[in-house]
Amino acid sequence: MKKRKIVLIICLFIIFLTGSRILWLNLFNNKDQPHAVKGQMDLRNWNFNDGHALTLDGEWEFYPYYWLISEEKHIESTKNHAKYIQVPKGWSSSLQEGEGSPYGYGTYRLKLLVNPDDNFTYSIRVPSVRSSSVLYVNGRPLAKSGEIGEDAEKTIARNVPYTASFEANGHKEIEIIVQASNYKDPRDGGIVRSIKLGKEDILARETQLSINMQQLVAVVFLLHAIYSIILFFVGIMEERRLLYFSLLSINSMVYFLLGSDDKLLSYWLPISYDRAFKLVHLSMIGIGFSLLQCIKHWLPRHVRKYIRLFSIFCAIASLLTIVLPTRYVVFNQGIFIMILGIPIVITILTVMRESIKEIKSNIFLLFAILAFGNNLIWDGLLLIFGIKIIMYPFDIVITVACLAILWFKGYAKVHSETKELAIKLQKTDKLKDEFLANTSHELRNPLHGTLTCQKLFWKEKIVCSVTKVSRI
Repeated sequence: MKKRKIVLIICLFIIFLTGSRILWLNLFNNKDQPHAVKGQMDLRNWNFNDGHALTLDGEWEFYPYYWLISEEKHIESTKNHAKYIQVPKGWSSSLQEGEGSPYGYGTYRLKLLVNPDDNFTYSIRVPSVRSSSVLYVNGRPLAKSGEIGEDAEKTIARNVPYTASFEANGHKEIEIIVQASNYKDPRDGGIVRSIKLGKEDILARETQLSINMQQLVAVVFLLHAIYSIILFFVGIMEERRLLYFSLLSINSMVYFLLGSDDKLLSYWLPISYDRAFKLVHLSMIGIGFSLLQCIKHWLPRHVRKYIRLFSIFCAIASLLTIVLPTRYVVFNQGIFIMILGIPIVITILTVMRESIKEIKSNIFLLFAILAFGNNLIWDGLLLIFGIKIIMYPFDIVITVACLAILWFKGYAKVHSETKELAIKLQKTDKLKDEFLANTSHELRNPLHGTLTCQKLFWKEKIVCSVTKVSRI
């Protein structure tokens, strides 16, 4: 391919990645949805049938160190203790002024003004409340995660998403109360991710779509891990990079299944709060370590000697993560971010350099790094602007698929070279047989002549001897 054609293909690929993201953003982002103001959100003019759920972001009432129920007299008696807190956001600065501690308990409260003529079933989705919570709607407990308590002994930490359904029953107001306690997670406690509300079928569809997207990413990582191990042990491609690529895929799968919105691995396996937290950080170490091992052959020699030091550092960090309590792991979270971030930056720069050197043969490698970089950029932009949408998995899928194509392309090249070499060996073997046959024939002729002469000589000698005997 000519360079102009390659540049055109790359531009079209970038346009495809960007266009797909923008389309996904337009499909699942509610631009004009209302926000909570001073503990109240007006949804009387909101169309719940438009196919989207909305987020209950904004100012909620917050009662630090109070269990608030929906009885009017109890609300009045604690009204002086009410604050307004931004949701989603941690509560460290609101629990007790001047301390900034994440440990404690409290109650969130939000009033929804709805149209009493809307006769359908609502659903509410609570993705993450650190580190345990109970959901009440109109004074009725609907769902919970873990066990809340006023101290560490009474609290059982479990931060997994949950969904509850309810009906307004002709009421003009819906009161949502979330009671939470945190004595386990040293990060910010409270509601740290957006709570969603919508019609039961619409919210269920969005939740299932989000779960399916996360499962898709997990399956892609798992399949690539399996085929890498098979290729290595079958002996088709005996490269240790295949094992490191498999390790990278498995750790990435664990990271997505535990660090994503729905924490699917916590549903499938009985993983405690501490173990889940440690597994996420161990997967970060595994991703950083295996990523550098995969690109080690591209690095300059003076840089490769530092990889062993990095590997030792990763081993020490893994051991400390397993042994130390969770709070110490969180206090040193910057180290884990560094272990993950440095290899990603080195990989991006190295792969860009290698792909530009031989862009024709490394076009899929360039596609992989472009897709991965596009995912990082968009995730950063969504985080900065506070936009929450359903997980977009296709950049990661494209990245892994391009890497897989690159591996199979290398295997196909090795297989083709092996096949050509086998044909050459067969031709050489045939030429050897012909040479030996000709040589044998050429050697046989003089020997045959010599033997014939010897026979004639001895025959004549015998005849002469017989003749002499006869004369005597």
